[in-house]
Amino acid sequence: MGVGALEKDVLGNRVKTVLSRLPTKRWLYYWLPALLWMGVIFVASSRSHLPFYVNKTVDFATKKAGHVTEYGVLAFLLWRAISKEREWLALPSLGGAFVLSLLYAISDEFHQTFVLGRSGRLTDVGFDALGALLALGLVWRFSKDENLPKEAILSNFDALQLDELQDGHKSDDDLLA
Repeated sequence: MGVGALEKDVLGNRVKTVLSRLPTKRWLYYWLPALLWMGVIFVASSRSHLPFYVNKTVDFATKKAGHVTEYGVLAFLLWRAISKEREWLALPSLGGAFVLSLLYAISDEFHQTFVLGRSGRLTDVGFDALGALLALGLVWRFSKDENLPKEAILSNFDALQLDELQDGHKSDDDLLA
């Protein structure tokens, strides 16, 4: 083997190593929705001026409901990604999703301190945490009820994947190819 062939082989192995570290379709399938939702939250919190209602009670309730909803969705998407990607048990997945949601809420409120016309508030982090807890509480509740079909928590596609994987019909790569 000549020097050129040796260099090509070493370079080829490095390229294979780098490529093997890139996200797989499975990773993208589970994590991309959560990352995109985080982007939606970031863009929304980057707006200088939010619409408001003249009635202060309605304005307050609407904005806080928005916090609860957006972080409930984020917590669910993070739980989905953690539990499916790592195949962790329910409790670590729920705890991980809550911690990540809370950390993102804190970073989002910090980010708002740099946006003209906005301010970061600890109370908003509380509403964000409430949304995450409510969503994860629903996941926990429905995952504990063995009488409910899997589809009550998972999408039809996820449930189909789990059934086929448990039966040994297909591998993850075949399902996501």
